[in-house]
Amino acid sequence: MTGRRTWPVAVAGLALVVTSPVLTWEAVGDLSLQGYTQLDYAVRPPRLGPGTTLALGLSATLVGLTALAVLVLAFVERWVRPGWLLVVGPLVLVGVLAGLVGRVMTAGVIGANIGAGLAAMAFVPVALMLVGLAGGACVFMLRGRHPV
Repeated sequence: MTGRRTWPVAVAGLALVVTSPVLTWEAVGDLSLQGYTQLDYAVRPPRLGPGTTLALGLSATLVGLTALAVLVLAFVERWVRPGWLLVVGPLVLVGVLAGLVGRVMTAGVIGANIGAGLAAMAFVPVALMLVGLAGGACVFMLRGRHPV
């Protein structure tokens, strides 16, 4: 990254990483069983009013889409090297997986939520591998030995 275009691209990448779990959480929706009064939870979902949920979802969507547009423009116009996709991409994927796992963990079920345990067990090693990939790519890019 060079010149004055560096900081908007970095902010856009950070914004996309931060908003990806919220976007996924909102897109997936509640996975609880419907039609039952007594549900069991591995983790209780946060209690937010409908207005707060709508505001959070709309603001995350606006920020996420704007960040995505800035990043696409930056890569198309060659403001940044393509290797930075190996940094941003895995981190966004970790955010998406975190949103999915969050929805599975907070789903109301009858009895034990086996999916919550399986999702948590699968998420940790996958997230660590993706963060390691992003960190390694970042080190290579900052040292000038970019893989792409």
